[in-house]
Amino acid sequence: MFFCLSLLIHFVGLVGNVENGIVIASIFLPSISALFINLLARNVISLDTPLFFLGNIVIALILYLICMANRSKLNKEDIVLSCQS
Repeated sequence: MFFCLSLLIHFVGLVGNVENGIVIASIFLPSISALFINLLARNVISLDTPLFFLGNIVIALILYLICMANRSKLNKEDIVLSCQS
């Protein structure tokens, strides 16, 4: 899950500007961690259940599909312009 999230953060940073990647990182990393910590603390799911594994896989798959759907926007010109701003 965190690999796909880092792909999305780097993708946004390279296509748009770095500040947008930082915003995504500061929103998603704490919120996903807090979500799973709250679910574990309230005994909704536990680490050894398939539900926890499936939750992580679903979030990773969604993030991966977002990156793959928008990969056509990643070109040299956008990367160079994002580095200059």
